[in-house]
Amino acid sequence: MMTYSFVPEATSNADFQTEAFQKFKDLGFPTQANEDYKYLPLEELLGRNYKAVSSDSFSPTPVPESATVHGHAKAGRWEWNLAQAKTERTRLAEAFAPKSSFDALSVALCPDPQTLHFSQSLSEPVYLRVDHGQGSEAVSAPNLHVQLDPGVSVTLVITQVGGSSESAGFDLSRWTYDIADNANLEVLVISQQANTQHRLSQHRLRLGEKSNADFCSLALSGGIQYTDIEVLSEKEESTVGLRGLSLVTDSHIAIHRTYVELTVPNLNSAQLFKNILFDASRAEYSGTVHVHPNAMPVESDQMNRNLLLGTKARAYSRPQLRIFADDVVCTHGSSTSALSQDEEFYLESRGIEKQVAQQLLIRGFAEEGIVDEIQHEELAALAKGLIQQRLSEINYGC
Repeated sequence: MMTYSFVPEATSNADFQTEAFQKFKDLGFPTQANEDYKYLPLEELLGRNYKAVSSDSFSPTPVPESATVHGHAKAGRWEWNLAQAKTERTRLAEAFAPKSSFDALSVALCPDPQTLHFSQSLSEPVYLRVDHGQGSEAVSAPNLHVQLDPGVSVTLVITQVGGSSESAGFDLSRWTYDIADNANLEVLVISQQANTQHRLSQHRLRLGEKSNADFCSLALSGGIQYTDIEVLSEKEESTVGLRGLSLVTDSHIAIHRTYVELTVPNLNSAQLFKNILFDASRAEYSGTVHVHPNAMPVESDQMNRNLLLGTKARAYSRPQLRIFADDVVCTHGSSTSALSQDEEFYLESRGIEKQVAQQLLIRGFAEEGIVDEIQHEELAALAKGLIQQRLSEINYGC
């Protein structure tokens, strides 16, 4: 039997941390009997002696001199360089209370939860950097709540880095977003962690009336890459788009779990998640759209596409619909394949070498519907460049 002990730091968050840890104890450590963790290699997480990373022992990943960083989470604590928004420490609304075991554990381990409050629109992106550091078997759990006032439009770029090639680390970052009426939020999450770094990120979004949220995740490297996204639409005429791309190598795994709850009429949601799998890597997409009885009309679309480039690579796809209403348009689908020989032959017949043809097809698969849908031109160019750079590092010519 597993036992737990926990002593929170002497901060204003101590009571909330203690409550969250009690919830973690009540729920217990996840098992693969839980559908949400069916393909998660929990044995890799349990076989380590993790310890909380401290500021004293923290060895950060260098930041390029040209990089703009408005918020930097080091050892789970936030530092700010942002005059356009207010940062504060507040207790979150019940809608954002932790639900799952890992969600509760993140809250319990976070020493410095903060709220980033936007009261005015910003034309330029806000860059946030989460640095796990390079400590041995260290766990960090930065928590950030993003609050948008009515009518505000903001673009966030979240970069997750860190980890050591010599020892495993555990990132339990947690993000919550409260998007008020007529507000617009675009989020781009970029994960560039060491292949020994395990990341279990939680994202919770709540949408106001006539609000819009566009969320895109790029998992470019890392060990276990688990991204958990939940969306709650409580007011009419809101729209949410969820997209993700994972590049997975060796025997690593990338998992995207989504849960979209549509509770009122005139809502729209769209999801597209892609995986490019090399070697003996694996990926899972588990997405659920829950349409409540009074949510009519609504439109929802789910699609998962997987490209297998390793003979032992595997993909698991589980798009799901829970519909309790009549006037809805809901679709879901999945495809898993290797590169198309017909497309390769077409390019080669035009004088393009075989390896170059394969590279073009892989890049096209990665960018279509992912980079193309990023609204901010600067971010679209950034995402495209990072994808191409990572593919060149993998040496992806087949």
